[in-house]
Amino acid sequence: MRLSNSLLTAALFLIFCFYVYAIVSDSTNAWILITEIGGEYAYVILFLILYVFVDADLAVNALLITLASISVNGFFKGFFKVPRPSGGRVVEEGYSFPSRHASTSSAFWGYIVSKYRSIFLVLLSTLIVVAVAHSRIALGVHVLADVCGGIALGVGLGITYSVLQERRQALTYYATLILGILTSIIVGTLYYDSIMWKILGLMLSITPYKLIASQAKNLNTSRPLVGAACVLVSLTASTTITILISSINEVTVVIKYLVVGISVVYLPLLTARVLNTLKIRNPLIN
Repeated sequence: MRLSNSLLTAALFLIFCFYVYAIVSDSTNAWILITEIGGEYAYVILFLILYVFVDADLAVNALLITLASISVNGFFKGFFKVPRPSGGRVVEEGYSFPSRHASTSSAFWGYIVSKYRSIFLVLLSTLIVVAVAHSRIALGVHVLADVCGGIALGVGLGITYSVLQERRQALTYYATLILGILTSIIVGTLYYDSIMWKILGLMLSITPYKLIASQAKNLNTSRPLVGAACVLVSLTASTTITILISSINEVTVVIKYLVVGISVVYLPLLTARVLNTLKIRNPLIN
């Protein structure tokens, strides 16, 4: 299934309207919601939608370069050690430059756009990156240089990964994976960045993906209810895991997000296989 222009247009319209509302009202809650478009939970939902309904390889590669961008971003944050601006509307920890939200949204959407060259997707991606970056400034947790640096880093990583992937797909995948894993360990150890242990767990979870890539490509989404069930089961499982497994130390954080990654990447395949084996019929399809 390809990305639908009608859905992209609807998403573009809704996000644009809410972005305008945030600018006009200057509401803190509105800016926080826009920030969350580039947050952890939004990426999980976006990943599952792409993985189940569009293209599993596209989703996993977008996830990989997004995780790698967080690791590289963490390195630069620790290297430059730029303090955050004072007087922000919300409390944020860690260093300021470059903006992590700006770099991750740019890497994710930059990679997606490089694979699906649709004007609607370009407009939607640009709007999301700009809105998320603007929200970080509006909330007072970044300055313009931070978000510009984050966007440049994210776009650079996303496009570079896409170009290299065209030439050596498997090599680029595993090289990026190794780079991200090593960078996460180094940054987490040297700069005490707790997010790096989450990234490490997630990267370890997608390490064996290439072994089941052919099965993921054959994920049956011809029945919308089966696809919706795959997304719902994975979301429920990953949410339950984050609640049940305590983040006591670095090791438990890695294990926690390793299991979360497994539930998000591999559970949809199992769910679809079970439902198709049981010959669950979609009553909406003749």
